[in-house]
Amino acid sequence: FTAATKRDELKAIFKAENASLRKEKHLSYREWVADCAEVGDPAAIAQLRGFSYADKRKGKHPQEPDVADVQRPYFTATSDSDLDPARPARLSERVRWAVDRSTGVVNYSVNDRLAFRDEGQRITFNKDSRNDADSIEIGLLLAKEKFGAVAVHGGQEFRDRVLATAVERRLDV
Repeated sequence: FTAATKRDELKAIFKAENASLRKEKHLSYREWVADCAEVGDPAAIAQLRGFSYADKRKGKHPQEPDVADVQRPYFTATSDSDLDPARPARLSERVRWAVDRSTGVVNYSVNDRLAFRDEGQRITFNKDSRNDADSIEIGLLLAKEKFGAVAVHGGQEFRDRVLATAVERRLDV
């Protein structure tokens, strides 16, 4: 009789514990990878890029070509290679980075303004940062660290600005 009573007590305890465990929300694999990417894990960032690529191929998130995006200036490697975004680094006290949880792109801000994006194969500048010498300097330093030799793409005005910034700030790129 005492054993049956204790068994019933244990069943009640287990039932309460199971009910509390069911209430907890567990992260999906994709959410867990996104959390790891936000911390700067390069493998997680690469996995997010893979998720994004697979979604595009399956047609889950069809994207129309952005005309403005085609005209954005960017830095790439001189060789044709498939690179993941570099491990986000603290390049300066003025620089902050954040990982896009859906695409795995690393967004860099200089002086609390979005400056450029590390998309893996290229570092793309937005409309405001293409004229900012600080953003260009930090972008060049990241591109040098990531690619070695850097190819500059964009309009002639942007190329001249990159060259002037590199000379003015004595960057060895």
